[in-house]
Amino acid sequence: MLDGYAEVKIEAVAPGAALEGVVYDQWVTVSRGGARLELFDQDCACPETLAGTTQRVKIGLMLTRIVPSQRDAKSVKDNTFDAKVISNIGDGVNLIEVLGIPMQLITDREQKPNSFLEIRGRLDLLDIEGVESEGWRRIPTTR
Repeated sequence: MLDGYAEVKIEAVAPGAALEGVVYDQWVTVSRGGARLELFDQDCACPETLAGTTQRVKIGLMLTRIVPSQRDAKSVKDNTFDAKVISNIGDGVNLIEVLGIPMQLITDREQKPNSFLEIRGRLDLLDIEGVESEGWRRIPTTR
């Protein structure tokens, strides 16, 4: 049974918003099979020390547009993802699959299992199994 987590390799962790040497969010590059995805990490949940390791992560797709599709879940172009609906978790949360990677989609309505969707949005890192978020971090400054 799918639990919403996906096993991925953490390829890189790059600072996002930073001010006066403090990183407030970051981007995490993950891979699985031949797929590479960029995840927005709003809470700096992924320590840089995890780069190069395999982890179980929970990914969310925050949508800006969603339309029914006839295409299989094997395509990503820019921020548009072809997805297959796996199941409804409840409270507007749907488990979907993009490029064979399970992730969560939160919408104002449940989507029909086994249907295909074209979704424009951003991928978010929601959780790393067994890892406590370290929160904001300082980055070295050069003078």
